[in-house]
Amino acid sequence: MPIRPESVILQLRLDATAHARYSREAASARKPLATYLRELLERRNALEDRLATIEHALEELAAAATTRQAQPAKTPASDQAVILEMLIVLRQLAGPQKADLAQKELKRRGIAPWS
Repeated sequence: MPIRPESVILQLRLDATAHARYSREAASARKPLATYLRELLERRNALEDRLATIEHALEELAAAATTRQAQPAKTPASDQAVILEMLIVLRQLAGPQKADLAQKELKRRGIAPWS
């Protein structure tokens, strides 16, 4: 692959275990290690962007729910399914450590976490 003018070459230090793991993964994907690592970083950035978008949407939903004065209307089943799916995807993307932090934040705010 030719180097693009806007590209920057960098060196990366990995411990032997990480190098072996990523080398195996790259080989199974039939890609050079550098290409595999670059694509892995790009996918990670894309996932973080999606996660930030979902978090923002959930924060807006939470803010709307806490400022609502009247009794909340019943959420249609289709909306409940969408919200539940978003929560499950968000939990999968975030992983158990971030989910634990989020639950602690809910408790700090006096909100019972969903489990």
